[in-house]
Amino acid sequence: MTDPSGPFDPEAKGWVVEPITTDPEKYVTAALEAVLTFDTRNTSREEFLAYLETWMTPTTSDKVTADNKRVLANQVLLSEGEWATLTDLQGTSTPTLVGEVSPLEGPDDGSYKVARATFDVTMRPGDPSDETSGWMQTRTIGVMVQCSDASVPTPGTDQKPGDCKVLRWSVNS
Repeated sequence: MTDPSGPFDPEAKGWVVEPITTDPEKYVTAALEAVLTFDTRNTSREEFLAYLETWMTPTTSDKVTADNKRVLANQVLLSEGEWATLTDLQGTSTPTLVGEVSPLEGPDDGSYKVARATFDVTMRPGDPSDETSGWMQTRTIGVMVQCSDASVPTPGTDQKPGDCKVLRWSVNS
């Protein structure tokens, strides 16, 4: 995502910046935190979803790629109703890792790696004087990443084939 009037700054939106790396362990942690870190005062659900989709690389099947995006929108992100409630409160979402990210699993050729982690996600109203309001959800999120020449870089970035990209996020029970 780029802004024609200047460089796009995900941090200014309260989002996790996508790392440019070929290291799946480093990338996985950021990808897991990315779907749970946002500030509704700075963004809409649609804008945040569009940003997360820039983390994704297409698969060899358009149908599978579309399904992966549907899972992100309909299962991983807060529902439209939950997002609206948090927006009414001008709220934020901040994850805290519980334990460790699972060991990476997948073939040695780097075609994909899978990991999951459990987070306590704090939803807090935007009023900084109100430190007692809010609620917490415990969520286990999975991610499948690809760190091979098949990865498609996000246009307008310094990414190149071989850098890690998300194939799919998931919700694990």
